[in-house]
Amino acid sequence: MILRRLALAALAALLPLGAAAEPTASEKPVIEKKDDLPRHSYRVDLPVTELYAPEHRDALLALAAAVREDVAGDLERFEIRDDSTVQDYYGMLGSVAIAEGDWARYLELVEKRQALETKAANRLTLGLAGRAVARAALAGDPTPAAVAAELAALVEPLPYATVEANLESLKGRTEILSRALVLGSLESNYQPGLDRTGGEVSLDIAASLVGAVFSLDYFMVLRRFSGTLSL
Repeated sequence: MILRRLALAALAALLPLGAAAEPTASEKPVIEKKDDLPRHSYRVDLPVTELYAPEHRDALLALAAAVREDVAGDLERFEIRDDSTVQDYYGMLGSVAIAEGDWARYLELVEKRQALETKAANRLTLGLAGRAVARAALAGDPTPAAVAAELAALVEPLPYATVEANLESLKGRTEILSRALVLGSLESNYQPGLDRTGGEVSLDIAASLVGAVFSLDYFMVLRRFSGTLSL
C-alpha cells in the first residue's frame, strides 16, 4: 500500500501544473437564465452600414471572432440550464460560422439547435435557407442555382401540413428582401445606439450585426428562385 501511494505521488509530481482535469458539468457554475451570464461588450468603430463594405471585411470578421470567443467560452465554463439561451448561443455561433465560411461547423450547430427545439414546424425548418447554402458550398457549387436546388431537396420531404406557415414566411422574405432594406434596417435599429455609446455594443447586438452577413451575402440570391418554395 505504501509503495502504491509513493508511486502515485511520484506520478502526480510529473504532471504539468496545467494538467488538472476539465470541470465536469456538475462542477461548473449553474446558469438558470440568460441574465445570469456575464455581460460582454464590443467596439464598432465604423458606421454600421460600412461594416459590410468589402474593404471593411476584416473588421467584421474580427467582431465575429470576438463573439465566437465569448460565446464558446460561456458554453464551456457554465452549465446553462435554459434551453432557449443555449439555442440562442448556438445561433450566434452559427452566424459566426457563416461569416467565416465554415459551413460544416454551421450544419453541426443547426443540428444542436434542432435538438433543443420543441416545436415540430420550427425544428424541421430551422436554418432551412442556411442549410441549402451550406450543402451547396460543401458540394463545391455555391452558385444560386445550386443553392436553389438544395433548398428544393430539403423542402420536398417535409410534411406540408406541419410546415406550411413557416415555408410561406420564408417564401415571403425571399420575395421582399433587398440589400437596401437590410442596410436601412441595420442603420435605423443600431446606428443611434452606436452614436450614443461611442461605438460600444452588447453581445446581442454584435451577434445581430454578424448575423446580417447571411442576408446580405447569401439569402437574397434566392429571390430569383423563390418559385422553388411554391406551395
